[in-house]
Amino acid sequence: MVSKESVAVVMPDAAWTFEHALLLLQQERQGPKEDHLLGQCLESFLKANSEIYTAGNLPFTAKKTANTIPATFPKQFTIRSVQYENDLLDSSLEYTKEIASSINLDPLEVLRVTITASKRIPKLRPLRLTEDSLKSLVEDSDKAEKMSYFTVQVLREQRTIVRTCLLLIKNKHAAEATQTSRRIFASIVDKGDDLIASQLDRIDAITEQMTHHRSQNFFDAIILRELSLTLLDILHYTCYLVLVSSRGFTKPTVSRWFLLMTKTDYLAKAVPSSDVSDTLESLCTIATLLFLDLDFNFGSLTDNSSYMNDPDDMLQITNSILDTPANPIVLYAWSILLHRKYTVLQSQPDHPKTLSFIERFGSLAAIENQYTSFAAEAARLDVPATLRRCHGLISYDPVYCDVLGSFAISFVPYVKMADDITAGIARIMSSASEDIVKRFFNNPAAQDMLSLARAKLPLSLRSFIALTSINTNLALEEFETLSSYMQAFSQSDFCYKYAIDDANPDLVRLLQDIDVYPPFEPGKELSLLLREGTKAQLFPGKSGKDENGEVVAAFLYEYSGWALLGRVLRNLSTHLDRNDSDKLALLSQIFTLLARVFTESDNATTEHVIYSMNAFVGENDIIDIIFRVLDQLLVLRDVSLLAGCVDVITAFAARGYAYRVWSYLYKSSLLGLQPRGGLASTVRGMAETVEGDFSFTVSLLQLSSILVDDCIVEDAKSHVSRKLKGQVFDRLVAYCLQAFESFVSWKYLTPSQRPRIGELCVRLFNNILSALYGIDENSAPEKRINAAFCEPARRITNAFLVTKHPGARCLLPLMALVDSIASQYSDCFSSDKHGCWTRQWVRESSQFVGTLIKVRSAVRPDSPSSLELSLCTRLPQLVTIYLNNPDKRQLVAELLTALVGAKWTKEPPSLLTHLRPTHAEILLRCLSCDMANRAGTYGLKMSLYDFFSSVMEGGQEGLSIVFITGRDIKESMKDSRKDSGYGALSLLSIMKRDVAVIAQYPSNVALHLADAISLAFSSWISAEQEADDTSFVKQLLTKLDDFPKTTVPEGSDSQAYIDYCYEVLLLSKVTEIVSIYLFVSRSRQERQLILQRLNETKFIDNLASKFQISGYQESAQDAVKDKFHEIWPQFQLSQFVRASSYRKHHFGKESVYCFELMDLIFDGTQWQQMRKEIVAASVNLQYVSAQISTAKAYAALVTCLCKVGASELNVRYLRLAGTLLRACDDEGIPSGLFYSVFQARIELAFYICLSFSQKKQFTPDGMTLFNVITSDSRLLDSREINLTQGLLSDGVSFYKPLLRILLICIGLLRGDSNLLIEYSATFCDIFSEVICRSTKLLFDSIRASALKSPNAELGNSKLVAKQVDDVTIVLSMLKSFLHLNLPEDLQHSVAKVAINSGAFRSLASLYSVSHLIKVNGEEIFADYALMFIYEMVSSSKAMAHNLLQNGLFSVLLESPISVRIQAGNVRPYPISRSRLQHLWSNGILPIVLQILKLFGDSVLPEACLFATAFDKQINSTIQAWFETDSAISTQFIEETSQIIVLAKALSSLDAYNYIRNSTATDEEEGAIRLVPGLDTADDRHKLAAALNYLISHPKYLTLRIIPSNSEEQRALQSDDSVKFIEGFLAKLKELKASLED
Repeated sequence: MVSKESVAVVMPDAAWTFEHALLLLQQERQGPKEDHLLGQCLESFLKANSEIYTAGNLPFTAKKTANTIPATFPKQFTIRSVQYENDLLDSSLEYTKEIASSINLDPLEVLRVTITASKRIPKLRPLRLTEDSLKSLVEDSDKAEKMSYFTVQVLREQRTIVRTCLLLIKNKHAAEATQTSRRIFASIVDKGDDLIASQLDRIDAITEQMTHHRSQNFFDAIILRELSLTLLDILHYTCYLVLVSSRGFTKPTVSRWFLLMTKTDYLAKAVPSSDVSDTLESLCTIATLLFLDLDFNFGSLTDNSSYMNDPDDMLQITNSILDTPANPIVLYAWSILLHRKYTVLQSQPDHPKTLSFIERFGSLAAIENQYTSFAAEAARLDVPATLRRCHGLISYDPVYCDVLGSFAISFVPYVKMADDITAGIARIMSSASEDIVKRFFNNPAAQDMLSLARAKLPLSLRSFIALTSINTNLALEEFETLSSYMQAFSQSDFCYKYAIDDANPDLVRLLQDIDVYPPFEPGKELSLLLREGTKAQLFPGKSGKDENGEVVAAFLYEYSGWALLGRVLRNLSTHLDRNDSDKLALLSQIFTLLARVFTESDNATTEHVIYSMNAFVGENDIIDIIFRVLDQLLVLRDVSLLAGCVDVITAFAARGYAYRVWSYLYKSSLLGLQPRGGLASTVRGMAETVEGDFSFTVSLLQLSSILVDDCIVEDAKSHVSRKLKGQVFDRLVAYCLQAFESFVSWKYLTPSQRPRIGELCVRLFNNILSALYGIDENSAPEKRINAAFCEPARRITNAFLVTKHPGARCLLPLMALVDSIASQYSDCFSSDKHGCWTRQWVRESSQFVGTLIKVRSAVRPDSPSSLELSLCTRLPQLVTIYLNNPDKRQLVAELLTALVGAKWTKEPPSLLTHLRPTHAEILLRCLSCDMANRAGTYGLKMSLYDFFSSVMEGGQEGLSIVFITGRDIKESMKDSRKDSGYGALSLLSIMKRDVAVIAQYPSNVALHLADAISLAFSSWISAEQEADDTSFVKQLLTKLDDFPKTTVPEGSDSQAYIDYCYEVLLLSKVTEIVSIYLFVSRSRQERQLILQRLNETKFIDNLASKFQISGYQESAQDAVKDKFHEIWPQFQLSQFVRASSYRKHHFGKESVYCFELMDLIFDGTQWQQMRKEIVAASVNLQYVSAQISTAKAYAALVTCLCKVGASELNVRYLRLAGTLLRACDDEGIPSGLFYSVFQARIELAFYICLSFSQKKQFTPDGMTLFNVITSDSRLLDSREINLTQGLLSDGVSFYKPLLRILLICIGLLRGDSNLLIEYSATFCDIFSEVICRSTKLLFDSIRASALKSPNAELGNSKLVAKQVDDVTIVLSMLKSFLHLNLPEDLQHSVAKVAINSGAFRSLASLYSVSHLIKVNGEEIFADYALMFIYEMVSSSKAMAHNLLQNGLFSVLLESPISVRIQAGNVRPYPISRSRLQHLWSNGILPIVLQILKLFGDSVLPEACLFATAFDKQINSTIQAWFETDSAISTQFIEETSQIIVLAKALSSLDAYNYIRNSTATDEEEGAIRLVPGLDTADDRHKLAAALNYLISHPKYLTLRIIPSNSEEQRALQSDDSVKFIEGFLAKLKELKASLED
């Protein structure tokens, strides 16, 4: 994110430990070498502690010259340039002294570790990590807990240093991580001889120390466990030091080693009965072989530095071996060296060295006796068996396999070929490196052994198979063609069948054809015919060459070794007997060979081998024969042979023959698919559990894993019935589930099988669930590509996701694993084979549990599983694991994240409640330590940020309070400002401080941090907090400038686009945080900082670029989908889209599509090309999505600004609104992906305009407003908006905010006549295309609805409800537009448009049928029509004139609803039935009065006609004043007032004379009735008298007053009703006064 030069130098911190350095060095993908921040942290730590790593002595050991434990410890002290603050309680200081004294360590070093460790546990609360065990063992359980915890941390720190040194030697990447790591590695190599000697001192010191902790108390048991693990690591370190040391080792070191082995019995005395004792012994054997150096010690007399030229050392080693319990491997190795020395001494008897050896040993014969006795004793103890056992214990490290392989090379010349010897050698060499294997076969003795085995075929078939199985290429070459066939004959029978060969007297030739039979040939069904003349070499048989003895003939004959092997396997398959050990041993060797050959060969080679083996097997092929063998073995229940056979079948399945395996599994009795099936479970129950060997179960689990991949591939290619696969796999899963339920309780001969079985099971289950639910989440599982997994997946989920059954059997192993790790302070990952498999078991289990929770959330969201509830009850244990195991913290955090992030239809269980106070505080302290630690791995940091985020949004309010405040929830609720015993542990505060260095984090890490902070500020809890966030806000505002100035250059690779995506998405998250903070912040200072920044001109000018979306390749997106479907018609690309919960990263080449699955299904060059295109399209999609996210984030920020700081809004934002609308018009919506950003731009433009419209005394720039108006109107007319469709459909559309923007901007123009004059044509178009068109469309649509269903109730119509809102907007827009200071020519143009566009006609038509349209029982559209007409006639004379010319009076008089009013007696009460009166007084009358005002006598005829038409209504209104029981309202007063105005207008226009003249009548004026009740002075006087009576009798008036609307009704019923009556009386007086004018 930033250049390396900009990262400040990081100094060591007191919180950093040696474990942090080790974890950083173990990083593979994002390690210190690739990251400058981590590199700085690691470099500074290694530099400060380099002497510790290169020192030979045991780290932190107390100096012998130092004083005893100090009485007091300093409050401050410095160790290796790091200052530590001693804030421990007195009790913890006492514990520190006891620990230092007990394990003889430097008190200050112990204090340092204790201080660091104490930060993670409560200071005041009692520590309860392993409550039950401690309470039963000790009285002061709190002391025991803390002593144990601190002790383990100290010893673990000590052991970590050894592990780090070992890592630097083993891992080149780690050694190259920093400059100091390279120096430490170089120093270790250079000082190797001294360090090797020092390791012996370490081992001696540890073994001595272990003897002092033999008691049965809990504390000593923990120390012994930790020291055993340290001893294991030191032995590893010693072995590797011997291998890498540039100066080797010295003679005294070898002697010292053997003395140490004698003293400790190969460490058996030190660790008599530990789970690592066997591995310790094996490592001692490996180290011994390394010290003996068989590869280079050949007894030369010239090398004075070698212990082999020192008779004292040789004698001392010999005596040490004699005094030590026999180790067959060491015995044989020493016998080899003694023999080599003896051979050299014998060849140079007069050499001074020879004489000195004779002097010390007595004679050369004594040396000879020694090595022969050692060899004999080793043979008696079965060296091959010991080699196999040792190999089984250390095979997890290939280097140790090479050491044993090297020993085998030295061992071969001293042994004769025998089946057990070759089997042992093959076992060792099978895992050795290519160099060792090459050396072995280059060894003359090994070559002779192989040649002999080849020559004696088939009599030596077992040995030959064993030797060739060491290397696949050798086996393929050797078995392709064999040239010798050895057979034993009776001397008496065979002597007549051959003669001495004339050409070569050492050979014989056959005189007749003879038949020889393959091994174990039943009934002599098949023979090898050797023709006359075939040559052979004869060897004596068992009884010599007499005529009753045997003779062995080695025929020179070429034949296929694979064919022979196939026939032998066929013969063995006819009948297997448990007591026939030879057959069973040969069968085992064949399985080993075939499994290796098929596993390491390609499909073509495998096919060739199978074809060759099928040559003489009869009707069936070799695969059927292997299946038949497996069926027999299931009956015999031979576990090792069953495992070997299944391994061969697994190899078949991986090489394209899985379809045969599916068929066999369906038909066989292995599983429970056939009657009397389920033999696999029988074998497990009756053989494996009895013998303690579960290799068959392991092999069957491995086969199942292979079939998962094949099921995906073959199912897609439809080679095997999906139904058959589903049934077979369902039974396989049932078998695996049954095994998983109980495997933890089995007794094992090989303890590492337990975690291995667990790991294989959960990995299998996880793969099945992920294959089914990891893709295509929008389709039903039965419709997905991996539908064959439906039944197996259902079985797995039913087993693990049971509800209300916490004791489900399948959950027990997972819960037992949690309990087991939590119950011990020490690391469960020992550095032996068991530890390696346990590490895999723990990691796979954690991932599997996470998958189960995701699947449950997806398929059973309303059924919380017992798995989750069980995990909730074990939250204290999980926190304990997090506390005690730094290397497992990320796993625990990920598991907790999955648990909290699960979907719950009801309220989720409270984590805080399950944690209880002690572990809640431990969790908080641990998280605060790890979040604040700069040296933490990025994987852990991201996991912690994700956990925090999941708590914030997972309904965990209690834990959210703890995390945000850093305080106990009870204390936090009492006083948010008070700090409790938790101290300053707020995780939110820590993350806010991290914003200062967010630029130094990789983008993905920074993104997780920003996500967490954003969610925290979205919580009400953070809004309640009061803190000085000035620095934090400044940092955030600085990050707003980090937006990339340009897009990714064309032609860049995919990674460049992905990096850009992370950068812009991080910026969007920072923007989101600023938005939320601005919205929730109570601080005036921080808010003002943000407002000031957001109103800066530079910031606003740069905003437009944030809303630009570039680089979208629409055609490429569609093309890649079409091309994919064209190539593979049975698939759609969408079927391979990852499920959202399975996307591990925000962005990446493979984050959208599941390429792991696609790579299994598709292959070939066509797929590789298609793959590149899919990646390119996927990255392009992510590239655009990231830009859209940023645009939406900035839209939210500015929207928040509009809501919070509208009064301070910079006027340049109005220009931004125009830019946003113009961008929408330019870009449109190329795909659905752009929908959200299109919407965000429009809504933001609306909020900006709305904010300015609410500002007082705001005078906008006319051109700026005009640009917004024109952009808005163009957008309304665009294809994307489609105003016509939007108005006529009930769907949500973008046109509404655009109409509102136009309304606001027109209102803001405020009569800018110059702008209206200059752009009159544009404004006329806006009136025509927006206002008039909308009016016409809306009213025509509403009228059509009315005519379709007359008198139908439209209140429930979504479309009508939406159109009512649209009508309101258009009416307001019409009003605003017409009230502008329009120039005269524009007025005329607008008036013409109102008619020509059909808008008025639509209004008139709607009014004519308005009586048929009812919404909630009201004829509301009559009101709207009249309001539109009133706005038109009141705007300008030109508009009114056009409306009159187009029949306005006819509409007002002849419409049915007007006719109803003309009938009279339309009253404003009751309110619920006042609609007609409202139309009359608020609609019709105002329109007519406005027309009279504009046109006067020119409309007198129409006015008179109007008065005549409505005379009944006028009369009823006037007469109501004289009625004593008639109610009076403000609306009634308003109507009467308008009638009086009408009467005055008609009178002023001399309407009465007009009528008199027009009707040619002689009637007097008083007889003409236009406005009944007001025509004459007497009428008016009477009305005035009635009004005067009411005015003079207020109490009487009060009785007659009724409300006109709900507001008046509330006023009358309130305590303030007097004020309302006074106002009413004032209006009545005004009415009376109007009569008297």
